[in-house]
Amino acid sequence: MRFSESWLRGFISPTPELDTQQLADRLTMLGLEVDSIESAGQVDTRVIVAEIVSATPLQSGSSLVLCDLNVGPRKEPLQVLCGAPNLYVGMKSACAQAGAEIAIGRVEAREIHGHLSQGMLVSEQEIGLSDTSDRIIELDATARVGEPIQQALDLDDACIGLDLTPDRGDCLGVLGIARDLAASLEADLVVPSFPEPLSGIEDAFPVGVEAPKACASYLAAICRGMDGGHASPIWLRERLRRSGLRCIHPAVDVTNYVMLELGSPLHAFDLDKIEGGIFVRFGRKGERLALLDGRKIDLDAETLAICDHRGPVALAGIMGDSLSGVTAETSDVLIECAWFQPLSLGRTARRLGIQTDASTRFERGVNPAMMKFAMDRARQLLAELCGAKLGPVTRANFESELPQYSHIALRSSQVKRLIGQEIDANFIERSLSCLGFVLKRETAGSWVASVPSHRFDIEGEADLVEEVARLHGFDQISDVPCEGVRSVPQLVRGARGLREFIAAQGYREVISYSFLPRSLAEGLGETDSPVTLLNPMSSDQAVMRTSLIPGLLRTLASNTARQHTRARLFELGRVFLRGNADIESQPLRLAGVHCGALSPESWNQSKRDVDFFDMKGDVERILEYTGVAPMARWQPSSYPLCHPGRGAALVLNGEEVGLVAELHPDRAQAVGIDAQVSFFELDVNSIAERLPSKFVEPSKFPRVRRDLALVVRRTVPVSDLEQTIREVSDELLCELGVFDVYVGSGVGKRDKSVAVRLIFQTHGRTLTDEEVSQRVDLIVDALKMRFDASLRGV
Repeated sequence: MRFSESWLRGFISPTPELDTQQLADRLTMLGLEVDSIESAGQVDTRVIVAEIVSATPLQSGSSLVLCDLNVGPRKEPLQVLCGAPNLYVGMKSACAQAGAEIAIGRVEAREIHGHLSQGMLVSEQEIGLSDTSDRIIELDATARVGEPIQQALDLDDACIGLDLTPDRGDCLGVLGIARDLAASLEADLVVPSFPEPLSGIEDAFPVGVEAPKACASYLAAICRGMDGGHASPIWLRERLRRSGLRCIHPAVDVTNYVMLELGSPLHAFDLDKIEGGIFVRFGRKGERLALLDGRKIDLDAETLAICDHRGPVALAGIMGDSLSGVTAETSDVLIECAWFQPLSLGRTARRLGIQTDASTRFERGVNPAMMKFAMDRARQLLAELCGAKLGPVTRANFESELPQYSHIALRSSQVKRLIGQEIDANFIERSLSCLGFVLKRETAGSWVASVPSHRFDIEGEADLVEEVARLHGFDQISDVPCEGVRSVPQLVRGARGLREFIAAQGYREVISYSFLPRSLAEGLGETDSPVTLLNPMSSDQAVMRTSLIPGLLRTLASNTARQHTRARLFELGRVFLRGNADIESQPLRLAGVHCGALSPESWNQSKRDVDFFDMKGDVERILEYTGVAPMARWQPSSYPLCHPGRGAALVLNGEEVGLVAELHPDRAQAVGIDAQVSFFELDVNSIAERLPSKFVEPSKFPRVRRDLALVVRRTVPVSDLEQTIREVSDELLCELGVFDVYVGSGVGKRDKSVAVRLIFQTHGRTLTDEEVSQRVDLIVDALKMRFDASLRGV
C-alpha cells in the first residue's frame, strides 16, 4: 500500500506533530511496517505558477500560440510560445522560466518564428511528474501566481509504502491506516464528508446476482454527461501518482481514488457498451473475455463473471474487459461496487495468474458496510469534477451471505497475562473504541466487544489483547523477570542437538517451504496423498509436503545447476500427513541429501564420490550420538525414490522410523540432477526423545577384542545377527561392528561369511580371558540355534 503523507495527515485532527520519520516509526510500531519513504518530487524553483492573460495564434499556419503570462504582481509579463491543446485564456499553469532545469533539459529564451519565447508552459512529464502527458498542467483557480510549483503542488510531501501483512486488509485504504494512527495518537479521525449526491436523472440500472454465495451484494448506478476528454484535476492526479497509479480517464481516476481512500474497489463501464442489465454469475463453457491488459481468458463454471444480456463484460473483482472499458469518447458510465467472497475470488485470481489492486483488496476482505458510502463518494466526485448527472443506486443484496461479525468477551486479567503488565481499564476502553469496537462493560474487569465490519482478522480474545498492546506500544511493554525456570522439553533439546551435530559433520542447513508443486510430489513418486491447499499462494505451492526429501532435492538441483557439485544439505522441519480431518499429524523430521566428491580435491587423496554407504555411515553416527544405535535395526526398503537394492529402512523397537537410500536415477532426472544422490529421513520424535541425559565417564581399564567369522545363509539379514548378539550379551559388550561380508570359494553357494568385531570392557577392573570366552561361547550358541550359524573354518 502506497500513499502520500499529506493525504494521511488530512484524516487526523489535530494534525500529528511528528516529522516524516517519526510518523513512519509510529506506523511500524503499530504493525503497519513502513517499507519505503520517497520524495513526492523535486522541481526547480524557477518553475512557477503563471496565469495566461492572452493567447494569439501565429499567422504562419503553425499550431503554436503566442501567450502573455502573468507571473506575479511585481514582475513583468512573460511571453512564451505554446502548442498544448488544453490551453485557454484565464488558465493557471506551470511556467518554466529561462534558466530552469527540468526533466527534458535546461530552458532557454529563444526566438521561434520571429517571436521571443522567454520560457515554456510545461506538462507533468516535462517536469518529471508523469511518464506521458500531452497537455500542459492545469492548476486550480486558487493557485497563487508567482508561487514555485514545488510549493503550489506540495511536492515537499513524502510517498510512504507499507508492507502490510495479509490479515490487515482494512489498511488497504488511507482511511484504515489513519484510523490506527489516530487511535495511537489519541486524536480524532476525520472521515470524508460530502453532501449526499442528488439523483439528477431517473435512470435506474437493473442488476441481478445468480451466485449469492460468491457475490453477496452488488451496487450499480448510472452517471451521464461526463466530458471524457477533460483531464482530472491536478490534486487528484497528484494523489494517484504519489500512490503509484497513473491517470486514465476521469471516471477511472475517481474509482481508483475512492479505492485508495476508503479501501473499496469500484469499476466503471462505458454505459453505451452494456446491453440490458448486469448479472453476476459463473461462467459458461465457450465464453471468453478479452481483458483490459490484452489477455484472453476462457471462462468455466468456477469463474465468477459480470455479465450483460450478451455475455461476460468483466472478470468479477479482478479486471474488466476491453470492449466495455471507458475511453476518451465515453460520456456515460455505469459505476459498480460489490462484495465478493474472499476465498473464491482469491482462488480464481491465482488460478488465472492475475493480481490487480482490486483483487488484492477483495481477497483480503472488503468492508461490506462501506460499499454504499464508497459508491456515493464516487458519484459525488463525478458530479463535482465532471458535471455528471447521477442516476439512483440499485442494489442486489443477500444479507445472510455477508460476514456476520461476532461479540467477543475480553477480561483485564487476560490482558495482563498475555502482555505481562497491568493495563488501565480506561485505556483499554478508549483504545478499542477508537478502532471502531463497541465495548459493553460486564463487570469492573470484563467487557463484551462488538467487532466492527472492517476488522476481518479479529476472531478471539487474544486478538483483542493484541490490539490493546499495539496501541499501548510494544516498545513500552516493560521487562518482567521470569517467576521460575521452565525446563526445556527433551524433544526440543534433542532437535537442537541434532541440528548442531549434523552441521558439525559437514552438512549445511536449509529451510524450504512447507508447500510443494503437485507436479514435483508426483514426479518423485510420493505414495502419500498430500493435503491440497484451498487457496495456494501460487501453483508452485499447491500441496503440503509429506516428506522433506522433495524440498531438499529441489534445493540440491538448484545448487548443482550452479556448478556446486559437491553438496551436503539437511533440514529439520515438520511434514503434514493426511488423516480423516485432512491433517492428522505434523511429525518433526530430520532429512539430508548429498552428492559429489567425498572430500575436497587434494593432491594426496584419490577422488571418490559419496555413495549409499557413506550416507548410512552418517546416519549411524547420528544414532550413536542419540544413544539409540544399540536398539536400531536395518531392513531392505522399496520406497519409490530408492534405487533398487540400495535402500534401507531404520527400525526402532519394531517401528519404522527412518530411511537411508540412493536416489533412483529416473527420479534424479525428474528434478534436474545429473549425479548420484543419496538421502536419509528420520522421525525426530522417535529418536530425539531417547537422547542420553547424563555423562558416562570413560573406563580406565583395557578393552578386549574378539573377532568372529560366522557362516550363515545369504538370506539372513546382518542386522538380525547383530540384534541377537545384543540380546544375549550383558553390559560388558561395549561395542559391536561388522567389518567384512564374504561370498565365494571356501563358503557354500547359498552361504555367506560375516565377520563381526566384539569389544568387551568394564569400569571396575580388568577382564579375564575366561570371562570373555564364556560370553563369546554364549553368543556363538545363540547364533547357531537361531540361524544355524557356524564359525568359519570350524
